[in-house]
Amino acid sequence: MTKEWEYYNHALIPTTAPHVTPDVSWMKDSKKWRAYADGKHPLFSRWTTDFDCKEDLGWWYCIKDDQLDLSKVKSKIRYTINHGLKNVDVRLIIPSEYSVELTEVNIAARLGYGEEIDIEEEKEQLIEQFRCYKKDNIEFIGAFLRESGKLIGYGIYEIYSDWVSQSVIKTNPDYLRTDVNAALVYFAVNRYMDGVFAVKYISNGAKNISHDTNFHNYLIKYFGFRKAYCKLHIQYQPIVGIVVNILFPFRKFLYKFEKNPMVHNVVSILKMEEIHRISKAGK
Repeated sequence: MTKEWEYYNHALIPTTAPHVTPDVSWMKDSKKWRAYADGKHPLFSRWTTDFDCKEDLGWWYCIKDDQLDLSKVKSKIRYTINHGLKNVDVRLIIPSEYSVELTEVNIAARLGYGEEIDIEEEKEQLIEQFRCYKKDNIEFIGAFLRESGKLIGYGIYEIYSDWVSQSVIKTNPDYLRTDVNAALVYFAVNRYMDGVFAVKYISNGAKNISHDTNFHNYLIKYFGFRKAYCKLHIQYQPIVGIVVNILFPFRKFLYKFEKNPMVHNVVSILKMEEIHRISKAGK
């Protein structure tokens, strides 16, 4: 069976490129929902159409679709990028050769933005994952502190025929003053938007509903990424759709309690439903 869809965070989402409209004809077959989810029970499916339309319908991908010319950016931004390149050596790495170092950066980054994790358990699992990581279209980019050679950040990039997904960037928060993020992104933009690859665009993913992130804004401000607007579509499992329709009129009241773990996932779905209805109406 095709892997055009995958199970993620209680939903089925397409694995196709953002600019490609996925096949949704199977959704009327209830058996295929579990089959596409590898036996799990997805609550809904989510996909987009009309990629890079001109109208802001509330949903977008953060993309970079042109080359970066340092001579044409603002002096402050140019200084930040050059500062990162001065402090950090960026290069391609093989994850199995840096499994322990990658794990340390991963855990430090997640602790830095407040995630609660079992450190010892996570270490064991992550080291094994990095040691066994083998995908033909994946590249790992490592950022090493020039003074000591210590790995302080990394990015994971999924390379396709005409686009690249910047799927992960994690950096040790103790070294943010080195501008390690700037060095990593600059290396990636030059590698994938120019030279051998010369793809149409790099995507840093879609709008984040579940939690706030400033990284999209950072990419837009410093590297010329932009919002590629599109229409959001959602298809619910029957009972889930009924619950959403019942709760939707009370969404603004529920939004006040979104920090509550019991309410958070419900609020996330209602926020997506709100955008979905804007997309259907065409604003």
